[in-house]
Amino acid sequence: IGACAATAHRVNVIMPFLYEGRQHKRNNRESLDCAMALQELVQMGVTNIITFDAHDPRVQNAIPSHGFDNFMPTYQFVKTLFEHDRNLRIDKDHLMVISPDEGAMHRAVYFSNMLGVDMGMFYKRRDYSRIVNGKNPIVAHEFLGDDVKDKDVIIIDDMISSGESMLDTAGIPDPDLLIRTCNEQRISNFLLWQLAYTEFYFTPVAWPDFTKEELLRAVEAYNHRDRKYGGLKEE
Repeated sequence: IGACAATAHRVNVIMPFLYEGRQHKRNNRESLDCAMALQELVQMGVTNIITFDAHDPRVQNAIPSHGFDNFMPTYQFVKTLFEHDRNLRIDKDHLMVISPDEGAMHRAVYFSNMLGVDMGMFYKRRDYSRIVNGKNPIVAHEFLGDDVKDKDVIIIDDMISSGESMLDTAGIPDPDLLIRTCNEQRISNFLLWQLAYTEFYFTPVAWPDFTKEELLRAVEAYNHRDRKYGGLKEE
């Protein structure tokens, strides 16, 4: 508001999740929607934009004469991981870093070098002869790397995505129950097709504090739901 009214000397926008920062089927360019959003903020009078873990930081090319800071949460990730699981053994025999696709390779390489452990990667094999739900379907995940038996595995991705490809290739049916923590009451683009008839359970408990007892409460609530799968209730 201050920027629009020209009453503020300088306006900084902190955007934890960069709007439309992820794109599908884009090659060597930033997201057009994201670029337009940044340009509109600048036109409103914003001087600097601060974000975290941008999917493609090259989007700052849309506003080359204005401030754009992209902070990587690498230290916070490692710190939180080992604070919550002090039993992790950091060596090549007990720990492995895995990238779920080619897009997160650079990050997985960084973590594996920093921790001194081996790295693996999943290669998504697609069927380019047909289109399902607007995309070429993934028919298999090929794993490239050493055996993960008896090892703890850290899966490193460049951002939170829908996760639908993992369910598709594993042959897992659509979820019966979705648990959303931190009192967030939205699905944030997560499994849009697969959640069509899924039951939702919302809880104010944060994920790090989500215990076995909280899970049992969610299951108990689910057991009292009357699932109709889009039909009418039978008398």
